[in-house]
Amino acid sequence: MIPDAYLEDLKLRLATQPEDVCRRLLPGGKRNGSRWVCGGVDGGAGKSMYVDLEGGTAGLWRDAATGEGGDLLKLWQDNQGCTFPEAVAAAASFCGMLPPDTREAAPDLDKIDSSNFTYEPPSKPDETPPSPNKDDLPDYNPNAGRDQPQGIAGEWRKAVKALTAEHKSKLAEWRGFSPEFIDWMHRQELIGVHNGCFAFPVHDGNGKVVRIHYRLERSWAYHPKGGDSAPLVIGNPIHATHTLAFESQWDALAILDRLNAHLP
Repeated sequence: MIPDAYLEDLKLRLATQPEDVCRRLLPGGKRNGSRWVCGGVDGGAGKSMYVDLEGGTAGLWRDAATGEGGDLLKLWQDNQGCTFPEAVAAAASFCGMLPPDTREAAPDLDKIDSSNFTYEPPSKPDETPPSPNKDDLPDYNPNAGRDQPQGIAGEWRKAVKALTAEHKSKLAEWRGFSPEFIDWMHRQELIGVHNGCFAFPVHDGNGKVVRIHYRLERSWAYHPKGGDSAPLVIGNPIHATHTLAFESQWDALAILDRLNAHLP
């Protein structure tokens, strides 16, 4: 099913360029004042059919010989002798629009009776992160990571590995994330532990980790210091049908958890 909003947009675009549509579909006709005059929907020469080109009726047409009429989208279908979806696709291409999303729309839900609804502000979590347990952090080993990526990418890989089950439990209790979502973040290497603090990666345009953004007791910090900040990008924007933008990582992650982004 073609969404109504898409059809309305397409019809509006067609109605703003009726003469161009007529030259395309009705080449045997010609402009006569504020109308395009021709012999019929096949586009031959004659005067029995007209298309309004201006004013509030721009794009509407009528064939006096047959009694048929309608808008430019119907004209497209009658002129080409095609199905309605085929006419929509051809007209959309003419207008430079992307093909319509024909996936079935979700059914409308019953409206909430506001008289039975009472708003209760959500409880705000303590902004102070839980103190890390030093026993959870791996012992320092100067030879560790020699087979791992070097530089910041290597440091981030170590930060990801430093996130333990104890950290996950504390994070779930502190921020209210589901354990399944935290496990998913960990597998996606979207969260780690840097200097005993919960941390997130910062990527460049090619997806390479270039900095680490970590949560101190009352503020945030970057490693290494200096340089430009960049957004935390979750998922591949190229394949996205919707994009959500947030001020805070916590906000983004809370929404993704509720949207079940971690499920197949």
